[in-house]
Order: sequence, then C-alpha cells, then structure tokens
Amino acid sequence: MLSAMIRAPHALLATVFAFTLSACSSTPKADFVVTTKPIGQPIAGFGACMNPYLYAYPNTPNEINPQQLADLEAKVKRLHPQFVRIFFLNSWMEKDTDASIAKDHPGMRESLIKTIRLAQDAGATVLLQLWYDPDRYQDVDGVARRFAKHIAELRNEHSLTCIRYATIQNEPDEHFDDDITVGRYMQVYRSLDRALRDLKIRDQIKIVAGDLVGEYPHHWLPRIGANIADVIDGYSIHCYWEYWNIRPMRQRLKDVATILDSMPAKQRKPLYVTEFGTQGFRPNFQIEPGTSNDGKPLADVPVASFEIAIFMLDAINLGYVGTAQWDMYEVWYDRKMGYGVIGSVEKGFPEKPGYHLMSLFTHGVDAGWRAMKIDGEIEDVWVAGLRGKSREQLGVFVLNRLKGEKKVTVGGLPPGKPLHAKIWNRDGKGMTHELDPITPDKHGVATVAVPHEAIVLLSSN
Repeated sequence: MLSAMIRAPHALLATVFAFTLSACSSTPKADFVVTTKPIGQPIAGFGACMNPYLYAYPNTPNEINPQQLADLEAKVKRLHPQFVRIFFLNSWMEKDTDASIAKDHPGMRESLIKTIRLAQDAGATVLLQLWYDPDRYQDVDGVARRFAKHIAELRNEHSLTCIRYATIQNEPDEHFDDDITVGRYMQVYRSLDRALRDLKIRDQIKIVAGDLVGEYPHHWLPRIGANIADVIDGYSIHCYWEYWNIRPMRQRLKDVATILDSMPAKQRKPLYVTEFGTQGFRPNFQIEPGTSNDGKPLADVPVASFEIAIFMLDAINLGYVGTAQWDMYEVWYDRKMGYGVIGSVEKGFPEKPGYHLMSLFTHGVDAGWRAMKIDGEIEDVWVAGLRGKSREQLGVFVLNRLKGEKKVTVGGLPPGKPLHAKIWNRDGKGMTHELDPITPDKHGVATVAVPHEAIVLLSSN
C-alpha cells in the first residue's frame, strides 16, 4: 500500500480532495447562521417606561377605579417586562408631591413605591431616573446624596430590590433652560458614586449616564467617557423617528455604537436605549405619537410596532444590552401620550400590537443571555439571536420586510431539538400566534417562512 501511495501521489491527492468536496457538499448552507461569538455583555432585557403617577393625581382615583387598576396591573405582569425605566423626583419622597403635574396633591411617595413594586412583581429590573431637579443642581453633592439615600430607603425599607440602575437628568443634551450644565453633570455623577459607596450599596446599583436625545452625540458621549467613565457602568440614549423613514433611527443606533467603539477601551461601557418610539403625522407638537396615513392613532396599527421590532433587532445586533420603549401604558403626565403598548382607561386598557410584539421578546429570551453574531445577509430581512449559558438555550428572531412571504434558512441551532415557534402579525392584525414546534435538521438548520411585516421567534423557552 505504501509503495502504491509513493508511486501515485497525485491520484491519492485527487481522492482526498474529492472526499473533502463530498463532505462539504453534504452540509447545507444556511441563509443565516447564529454563531457562538458574543456581541456585547449579557442583556438587561426588554421592556418599557412606567409612569410613576399611575397611583396618584391626576390618575387614581380621578379616572381609574380599583377594578380597572387591577386589570392594568394584571396585563403588566402578564407582559413580564425585563427592563423598566421609571422617573423619580427627590420631592416625591420628601414632600409627597410635586407642583408641576401632581399639582401639590399628596400621594406621590406611595404612587412611586406602588409603581416600582408593580415592575418588580412583573419580573423587571428597574432603572430609576432622577428626572430633573427644581434647584437646577446648585447643590450638586446634596442632590446626589438625597437621591442615593432614597434609593437605599426604597431597596432596604420597602424591599424594592428590583432597583438596579440609576440615571441623573433626562435628556441633558437638549440644552433647555432647566437642563443641567455639562460641568455640573459630571460632578453630580461623581457625587452619586460616592454617596452610593458611603451607603454600601454601590455594588447593587449600576450607574448609567447619558439619556442623550441625539442632538450632539459626538460631543457628549466622548466627553462623558473622558470625565466619568471610571464611576459609571453604562451609557444610555433616546431615539424617535417618523414612521415613513426608518433610516435615521437605524443610523442613530449605528452612529452611537461607532462612537463608543472609537473611544479608549477603558471608557467603553454597555449601551442602553432608555426611551424610544416612532411618530406619525402630527398637526400639533403636543399630539403624540400622531397618526398613520389612514388617520388611525399610530400605536394602534401594526406598522408602528413592526418598526419597533426592526429597531430592537438592530439594537441586539449592535450589542445594546437593554431597551425601554416609551411607553408601557397611557395615563396622565402633564398630558396623555398615545405611545403605550397598553391603551388608555377610556378604551379599557387595551393590549395594542406593541404589547403582543413585546411579549415575543420578554418571553422568548431571558435577561442575562447574550446576543450572538449573525453570519449571512438578505436585504430587508433581519435575524437576531441570543444564547444562554448553554448552546441549547437560545432565541432567534426572523423579520421580513419584503413583499410577500419569505422562506429563510437559519443555521447554528441545536440539531434535532424541537424549538418553540411563535409568529407576530401573521394576519396583519398585530397579534401573536403559536406555531407548531420547528425541529432543526442534523446540521442544526431550520427553514422559517415569514409573511410580509411579520416576525417569527424560535426559542428554547
């Protein structure tokens, strides 16, 4: 045999080459492959902003009776949000009210506590947002210490251990008159870090800086990183877009991620989106989010939620670790805004298309899983995948913006292991339906058929 191999090396190589080609050709090539290469850190998860005035004036009991409130609470819990943002003012804990929205009516302390507890009972971790300060941060250290003290009180005395994140100042880069200056912004975050350490709860609270609305990202992000990266644990942004043009929102997500990647390694921290949504036709700036082209409230039609899904898949694939949509439910701030995934009490707190879409994410993957790099590309088809600690724990989202149904093959799945399958917006009504389980073949490849403007989830959950 050896002498034959020596005499005919070219024949042997040809045989080996043919065998290799045969082996390669037997493994099907998928359109997309969910790799085992992580993108970013473990996720905080998906959720929405929750209005802290829910249990106080001007909402309860003025408009919302106990039965209606119980119905809303049940829907929030059933949604199972994973990451929630809630506004906070020091005056709510200290004076039990505020002058602007609650109109000096008492009850804001209890309303805040009940709102956080609702989020906790629903399974969420909470980012508590020091909204603004009426003193405009003249006493920077005092503002931060009061905030830290109240966080400790809420966690320790009220058992609200879901509070795991803290942010100071909503949208500081808009430069409104009541916004904090850049210098004081940096100081107040250092003061918050010290105050949380003094209270011995710093290891329980992640400090997230930013809440940037997007006017000056190239100025603000690097400046925050250069000045306070050593005392923060993440950066946050906001994003809104007109529903007839998704390009700006996709570009914003990419731009922020690119800016972060260009910063020194020690300044790079996880990215969060703490407020986002799409807007329609608005004859008045105060009317939000506006209407679709057929005159219907935008959040009531599936197209708005479909674009929310595109936004979330882009965020996953760019390594963002948490998204909190504006808004969970429609109740009073200074006005009612129609962004809620749960509608208003006047309409019976209906579950909108966005509610059913969000449930796909909050039930399909778990907080703590990590986004994985996706190999493959088809124009107007999005795929995002997240894995748990084991290869078998995963959730894969496939979205189709093409006209008509699109069949897509997805690889990197557990071979021969059935996966739960759900579809959102199969019939254009913004609902979620269970599908028969889908079992990948021996190579870990499955075929998924996705209708136009729908999204399919394959999940081990």
